[in-house]
Amino acid sequence: MRSSHWGCFAHKAGAKVIANLGNVEVRAQHSTLEMSADQQFTVTSSQDEITISTPKTLTLNGGGSYLKLSESGIEHGSKGDFITKAASYEVPGTGNNLPVEAPNFNVTEISLMKDVTSNQ
Repeated sequence: MRSSHWGCFAHKAGAKVIANLGNVEVRAQHSTLEMSADQQFTVTSSQDEITISTPKTLTLNGGGSYLKLSESGIEHGSKGDFITKAASYEVPGTGNNLPVEAPNFNVTEISLMKDVTSNQ
């Protein structure tokens, strides 16, 4: 009997896919790939980097706060606070600046005059 799909289900224990040597690839060549967990979901690289790429939009959503990366820009959103913690913070790039033109205050002499309305 031929089947157009394949499945694997572990009812009472966990399941593992391990390659001692070589890569492990999981692909959905012409459709959607979904990975989900009822509890914690962890992605770890023990010796190198993690790259997530998309030609359109990448959205990270945690508790309703989100970070959206797309061709049109970077968008952050949250109902809570936005806090940045860093040893240093730099925003390099091509920006404009306006020269500061502070007025030059000369020393003036003030003389008190008699108030004509109160005669003081």
